[in-house]
Amino acid sequence: MSAETLPALLEGLAARRADAAALVSLSRPPLGRAAFAAQARRVAEGLARQGIGPGDRVALLLPNRPEFLVLLLALARLGATAVPLDPRLGVEEIATLLSRARAVAVAVGWGGDGALPRRLEAALGVARAPLRCVIGLDAGGVDRLDGLPVLPWKALDAMPEHEAVLATAESIILALPAGEARLALHAQGSVASHAVAVARALELGEASAALPALPLACPDGLALALAAIAAGARLLCQEEAGPAATDALARAHGATHLLAAPGELAALSTQAARRPYAALRFAGSPGAAEAPGLPLRETWGNAETQGLFALRDESGFRPVHPAALRLEGEALEIQAPSLLSGYCGEAEALTPDGFLRTGQPAALAGEAFIPSGPRPDGCFHRDGMLVTPAALARFLARQPGVEEAVVGAGPDGALVGFIRALPDATPDVAALLEACREALAVPGQPARIDLVRELPADPAAAASQPGA
Repeated sequence: MSAETLPALLEGLAARRADAAALVSLSRPPLGRAAFAAQARRVAEGLARQGIGPGDRVALLLPNRPEFLVLLLALARLGATAVPLDPRLGVEEIATLLSRARAVAVAVGWGGDGALPRRLEAALGVARAPLRCVIGLDAGGVDRLDGLPVLPWKALDAMPEHEAVLATAESIILALPAGEARLALHAQGSVASHAVAVARALELGEASAALPALPLACPDGLALALAAIAAGARLLCQEEAGPAATDALARAHGATHLLAAPGELAALSTQAARRPYAALRFAGSPGAAEAPGLPLRETWGNAETQGLFALRDESGFRPVHPAALRLEGEALEIQAPSLLSGYCGEAEALTPDGFLRTGQPAALAGEAFIPSGPRPDGCFHRDGMLVTPAALARFLARQPGVEEAVVGAGPDGALVGFIRALPDATPDVAALLEACREALAVPGQPARIDLVRELPADPAAAASQPGA
C-alpha cells in the first residue's frame, strides 16, 4: 500500500484487482479500478493537448463527483497541480484564489441549479490569472464562459491514453486554500504517504466503503478520499450535499467510514436511532459533535498538515504519522512527513528546523496534543472550512458607506460584523448582507451586521450580545 506518486498508487491497485469497484455514487454505475486508471490516462492526454503540463495549476470547482478524482489523478500523471476550490466559496473568494494560483484552467460542473458556473463566470470577470480554458462537466452545449473556451468533459474522455508519467515524488500535486488567500503546496510523495498513513489509522481495507460528506475540495474530505484509494476501498461519491443524501448513499452502499460536519452528524444520529447504520465503524467529525448512536471520532487537520492529520483518543489528538510536537509559548508547532512544501508565492512556511507554527494554543500529552483555547488571530474551523473573521472585516470595510469594521464570533461560531459609517453616510445593512452572501462562503458569512457609533474593543464579547 505504498507508492511515491498518486498514479503509481492507483496503477498498483488496478493491477491487483482490475474490476474491483473504486468510485461509487447513486446516479451512475460503479467505476472499477482499471477503468478509473484508464479514464485518468485519457483525461491526462486531453489536458496535455491543451498545453497543460508539469508545474501548471488547474482549479477544481466541483462537487463530490467521480470526475473530481479522475481529474486529480490525470493532473498527477502530468506533474501538474490541482487547486481544489470548495463549491461553497463565493465569487470574491474564487476570483482571489484563481489569481493567487495563477491557474491555467478551471473545471466546473453545470449540474443542479447551475449556481457554480454562474459564480465562476462572475469570478472570471475580476480574476487575474493566465486562464486558457474552462473544463465543463454537463455543460450542455455551452462553448464559452466569460470569453474562455469551454472544453467538454466528453472530449477529454474520448482521447487516447497518456501512458507517460511526468511526475516524481517531489512534483507539487496540491495547492490547498489555507485562509487569507494563501495556498499550501504539497508534493506527491507527501500526499501519497499521508493517504497510506490515514488508511492505516482508520483501518481501511478492500472491504471498506468510505463516504466523505464534506467537500472533496476541503483538506479532510480529500484526505479520506485519497486514503480510500490507497487502501483499495470503495469511495462513495456524494454528489448532492445534505444529510438526506448522506443517509441514502451510506445505506445503499454500506458505508463503513463516514466524515461529516458536526451538524450533519447530529442529523444522521437521529436517523440512526430509528434505523442503525449496520456497517458503520467510524464517524469522523472536524470539531466537537453530539451524535449518539454513531461511532464518533473527532479529527484535526488543516491545509498545511493535510486533512485527518490527527485523531482524538483518550490522551488527545494523536497524529496518524510519527510526528514531533513542541510548544512555542502556548502555541503548537509540528514537524511531520505530511507538512506543506511551502506557500504559493511566499518564501517561508516552516521554521528553520522544519516545524510548522500552527498558532493553536495547546498542551502536550506524550505523543498527543490537546487544543487549549482559541487561536489569537480568531481563526477557527467550521463545517470543514477555515473561517477568518479578519478577512470578513476587511471585506465589510471596503463596502460603500463603511469607514471601519470589526468582526467577532459568538459562542456558537456565528459571525457578527460591526461597522462604523463614513461621515454623512448610512450603509444599507440588508445590502451588505446580500453582498456577503454573493462574495463569501456560507461558513464565513455574518449572521448579522450591526451599525455602531464606536467599534467594540472586544468583538467576540459583543457578538455574544443581542443585536443592536
